[in-house]
Amino acid sequence: MAWLQLEDRLLTTLAADVDAVTTTLTVVSAAGFPASTEYLLTLWDGDTYSNPKQDPGVEVVLVTNRVGTTLTVARGQQGTSGSAHSAGARVGLYWHKANATEMQDAIDLRYLSAGGPIGGGADYADFAADGQLTLHGGARVRRHIRVSAPEWKKGVVAPTEEINGVFTTLNFGGASNDECHFTLLLPRRMEADTGIGVAVDWFHEQTADVGKVNWVIEYLFAAPGEAVEGATTTITQLSDASVEDVLQRTTFLTEMTGGDEGDVLGVRLYRTGGANGDTLGGVAKMVEVHFHFIMDKLGLPV
Repeated sequence: MAWLQLEDRLLTTLAADVDAVTTTLTVVSAAGFPASTEYLLTLWDGDTYSNPKQDPGVEVVLVTNRVGTTLTVARGQQGTSGSAHSAGARVGLYWHKANATEMQDAIDLRYLSAGGPIGGGADYADFAADGQLTLHGGARVRRHIRVSAPEWKKGVVAPTEEINGVFTTLNFGGASNDECHFTLLLPRRMEADTGIGVAVDWFHEQTADVGKVNWVIEYLFAAPGEAVEGATTTITQLSDASVEDVLQRTTFLTEMTGGDEGDVLGVRLYRTGGANGDTLGGVAKMVEVHFHFIMDKLGLPV
């Protein structure tokens, strides 16, 4: 936002007569006047009237540019009309209603009330009457839910739980489909019709057998009244094992989709050890999993 400029005690005089319509004015001195940003100037007969408000011919102009002592102006601002002014007429930079109005518009609570935008163009936020903040366009927040290894429920074929230094891990073997499960509620602040991203943090200790690990997520969204044993969806991500004892983050390129806010999400995580491109002979040690989602709301009605 380009505010109308204000300065202290800026006063000069016209260097030459001007008619009522010309859009350039020359002043005796422009010291202290802004060069390009817009501001309002008051012109009046200072020899006759000590106060500009007393002069029936007073005029306010909007300065849009300055080169030296020559000002480019829009005439007849703030309820005044273009008037002829003689050389020597006073020219002052004063506080006007427009200065107060733009400040009020910037902080007015109407911008925080129902339908009032904060931002510009297609990227903005607004508050509803109940106080909920909604983000529009590119105004979004990415949030995540972190689920550490001990929080996962071990499956029928259970990965081994282990302490590695200060980290707790679930160890997924290279020859079996060890599995673990987790359930979460889709956040109501999640943007509708968007997916949930998945990233797995893990490492391995194989010094002579560096290959690839294929992580698999099987999931199902269930709303109240829907079956909890319905058809599931599977997404996979093949990841280089890299070097041993280094934390790696495998981010799934495919998101979990099809859920709505308030749905319950059931997740099964496993590894296709020895199949589907998985070539790491030893265990892959899962530290935690991140579920990422896009948030377009803050606060919800009670």
